[in-house]
Amino acid sequence: MGVLSEAMVRLHQEIGAWRRERTVLQQRLAAQAAERRTRVSALRAAFAQDRAGAHRVWFGPTVGERKAAETQERQLVKEAKAEAQRQRRLQELAEEAKAEAQRQQRLHELAKAKALREHEQQRVEKAKAKALLEHERQLAEEAQAKVRREQEQQAENARAKARQMHEKEVAAEAKAKRQESSSVEAKPQAKAAPSIVSDPAPVAPPAKPNSPVKKPKKH
Repeated sequence: MGVLSEAMVRLHQEIGAWRRERTVLQQRLAAQAAERRTRVSALRAAFAQDRAGAHRVWFGPTVGERKAAETQERQLVKEAKAEAQRQRRLQELAEEAKAEAQRQQRLHELAKAKALREHEQQRVEKAKAKALLEHERQLAEEAQAKVRREQEQQAENARAKARQMHEKEVAAEAKAKRQESSSVEAKPQAKAAPSIVSDPAPVAPPAKPNSPVKKPKKH
């Protein structure tokens, strides 16, 4: 590598280094200028405040300050009114919510009372229906008992009537037996009597012992 090439490389490197240094210097100068500018602005603001304070002390607030104060006061009043309206609106909303809650509670109580009335009415109706069924059951039992008593009475009457008929039949048989025995006794006496009478009265033939006795008809 020749001397010229080395000189060119060194020059190129130096130029790059100078450019970087120049960029850093520019950035540093810009930062320092901004810092000076900020300090100057703060000093000017402090001087202006001092002058304004001295001016207010000697001559009172300026027109701009009075306007700014009035504007700020109007803004504060406006904000206070807006806040009052907002608070009033919130209070109205709270009252409406409270009224709605009370209305819902009244509706719930009415619905509950209605449900209780309906339940009580259903219970009363069920009790009435149960009492009616019980009464009908009692009437049916009484009717059945009455029918049973009538049937028993009829059966008793029929048994009494059959007993009377049986007693009558027994009495008729006994009477028939007595008549038969009396006729059997009267026949030997007629044979032993003298024949003084020319034409004796004809004697009825005795009833046959095996002849059936005519029973009375059952009514």
